[in-house]
Amino acid sequence: MSSTTAWNTKDIFNREFLMGWLFAAFALVWFAVFVYLFDLGKKQRAMTKEIEDLKTRLAREAKG
Repeated sequence: MSSTTAWNTKDIFNREFLMGWLFAAFALVWFAVFVYLFDLGKKQRAMTKEIEDLKTRLAREAKG
């Protein structure tokens, strides 16, 4: 095996190397969770507005 390869067996078992990958994965998962929660909140606000609009429309139609 050449010393110029990107994956060296010494690096694979290097604790600092692995901790860097662990941190990157951890950060990526939390980023995905926050994006999902933000999107979920946005959809909930849109649904709440639509429900209020429907209630208003039903009340108007019931009166008129």
